[in-house]
Amino acid sequence: MFEMKTWATGAAMLACTGALVACGSGNTAPGAAAGTGTPSTATTVTGTTAGTVAGTAPATPALTSPPKARPTPAGAATPVLSGTREVTIVRVQASEGGLALDGRLVEADDDSGRQLFVPTPLGGDTYLIKAYSRVNNHPAADEPVCWQVHNPNNTQSLTIEGALCDLNNPAQRFTIVPNGEESYAISNNSAYLQHFPQQRPDPRRTRRCTPAKHVPAHRQRPRAPPRWRLTTPNQWQPLFSAQKIRRG
Repeated sequence: MFEMKTWATGAAMLACTGALVACGSGNTAPGAAAGTGTPSTATTVTGTTAGTVAGTAPATPALTSPPKARPTPAGAATPVLSGTREVTIVRVQASEGGLALDGRLVEADDDSGRQLFVPTPLGGDTYLIKAYSRVNNHPAADEPVCWQVHNPNNTQSLTIEGALCDLNNPAQRFTIVPNGEESYAISNNSAYLQHFPQQRPDPRRTRRCTPAKHVPAHRQRPRAPPRWRLTTPNQWQPLFSAQKIRRG
């Protein structure tokens, strides 16, 4: 599960919890210029009542059956899933940081990578998740990169990497459904997004392999960053959720 957070408008744009700070163009997605593929802000169309012709009596309205209620598209009542909001995605239980698309999907506690996401509806509960950089007057910051499932074709779990957006690519079509209050579950083809922290080494094996002398810090092997993976439903535990996008 993950938490999505909304961005505030005005001067205090796109502030989020922890060290996950990014600036943008307010609570709407980047401007929908031609060729950018970015969503535009939705507008409300209001209707008007036709008046009567002068000198004539208003016609008596015919008795008609009430119009059938149209089904509400998934995410329509949720601004964070409307495709017009930039959001951050963090773990519900995370104390700081959030998701960033930096080549692949990672958890970051700084400003690295693309940390602004726009879940763009494709129909039903299916979304294309676009990733944007902070506004830094660089043209590349306005061009989105989309989440895409990467299959290593071995025993390892699926991972998520960045790719050119293609709404017809099944690897980029994600299902986002509510999973608790203001939280969401993200999946692709029944594989759910879950955080896998770096495994701790076996203490017994560590004692056997660690040399007696002290190893300087600059020569120690760095730990691999935590990975975000897609797992099968029976391996998924509801420990994380797509947190609501909340106003700053």
